[in-house]
Amino acid sequence: MAGRREPRWASAGSMIIGSRMRNTRTTTLKAEMLWVLQTVSRHHSYTSNEDVSTVFKAMFPDSECAKTFSCGEDKTCYLARFGLAPYIKRELLSSVNQGTFVIMFDESMNRTTKNKQLDLHVRYWVNDENGSRVQSRYLGSQYMGHSTAEDLLEKFKECTKELNLRNMLSLSMDGPSVNWKFVNLLQKEHAEQFAGTQIQIVGSCGLHTLHNAFKGGFELWMVEKVLKARHFLFHCAPARREDFTSATATSTFPLPFCGHRWLENLPAVERALEVWPSIVKYVELVKSKKVKNPGTSSFDSICEAQMDPLLLAKFHFFMAISRAFQPFLAKYQTDVPMMPFLWEDLENLIRNLLKRFIKRDALPLTPFKLVRLDVMDQKLWLSPKEVDIGMGATAVIKELSGAKGRVSDLGVLQFRKDCQVVLSNICKKALDKCPLKYSVVHNMMCLDPKKMHSKPDDCLEKIKALIQKFVQDKVCRRDISW
Repeated sequence: MAGRREPRWASAGSMIIGSRMRNTRTTTLKAEMLWVLQTVSRHHSYTSNEDVSTVFKAMFPDSECAKTFSCGEDKTCYLARFGLAPYIKRELLSSVNQGTFVIMFDESMNRTTKNKQLDLHVRYWVNDENGSRVQSRYLGSQYMGHSTAEDLLEKFKECTKELNLRNMLSLSMDGPSVNWKFVNLLQKEHAEQFAGTQIQIVGSCGLHTLHNAFKGGFELWMVEKVLKARHFLFHCAPARREDFTSATATSTFPLPFCGHRWLENLPAVERALEVWPSIVKYVELVKSKKVKNPGTSSFDSICEAQMDPLLLAKFHFFMAISRAFQPFLAKYQTDVPMMPFLWEDLENLIRNLLKRFIKRDALPLTPFKLVRLDVMDQKLWLSPKEVDIGMGATAVIKELSGAKGRVSDLGVLQFRKDCQVVLSNICKKALDKCPLKYSVVHNMMCLDPKKMHSKPDDCLEKIKALIQKFVQDKVCRRDISW
């Protein structure tokens, strides 16, 4: 017997219902993906989404989407890890591989996993609906125990295996010796793999170099120990903070000291000078037993530092030199391409530091000779009395010296000599790893609009030299038109 045929209206109804169900599922999935994006971009935990569907159903009782919305902890994690992340990674790789790019990497200790974490970012040219620009994006991370140059090379290749490394133009990094050995290994392997193509080297990160140079100079005075002691004495110590506030009638406390970014410590030193009279008063009350003795190493360090009559002069000198770096730091802590301006700005910064303690006639006129200057040669130094230590330090030692002062003329002279040593150490460390050594950095000035307007012929020569360097390193083809 023939089967019973379904009425046309029933078949049409089934199609409509099925279409509506598909539309509802699509709308709901879109809403769930948007919610996952919101969770990830706002750094919310996956657990915070547990039972969120109940909230949405209560908020939007007439919404079909809210009725079918389901995005708890597990689903949020699944959609983020296996849905969004692979898609975003594919889109990133596709965009990066369309042209040249720069890889930026840094390794640091991950205190959660107890491993060293190698983070890689990629910097590339983007053309989209928002216009043309240079963009920096996170590429990936690798974890390791040992971090030799060979280990770094292995993890680097693992993280960049989906990139077309033939288009890698340069590397950006900080300056430990292990990183430079890694660069040499990568350079050799890159040349073997891509017919002699060379990665363009422009030095290590200029900001890291300046932070480390500044640290190397001021380690002479144990500034870090004193400033950290002031902060730790009252940090997470409610009783001491109450004693300090009651004794000094102030609720202003020392700021923390950053041990790896020394040039960021200008506010900490400014605060240290601001609260110094209160610190002195607090120490005196402790010694007279009117306030309980903290009995900590931080307090002992403060008492020891208080015996140095030139401590405030050292702080003022620290501030003067730190302020000389601030315009450079503010300008170059950005994602905007700044290479065309680096040469001139860095030269001016180092030259201004050298003018503080080097004889004017000993300063080279050209940057190439400037980086080869032996700043440790004391024959080139000014006399201690002529050293520029800043107005603040000069005013302090003027008050401390003299017939009734706490510091003798010999003590002031020694302080000025120490300032010369600090400045020479800073400049030496800065020049040792200075990007001014590299011709690419020098010739990139041709892209500075001011230079292009004021010195067009000079910029033309520099861009020719730049292209010749790229052709020589097989970054550009020899038949490039000019």
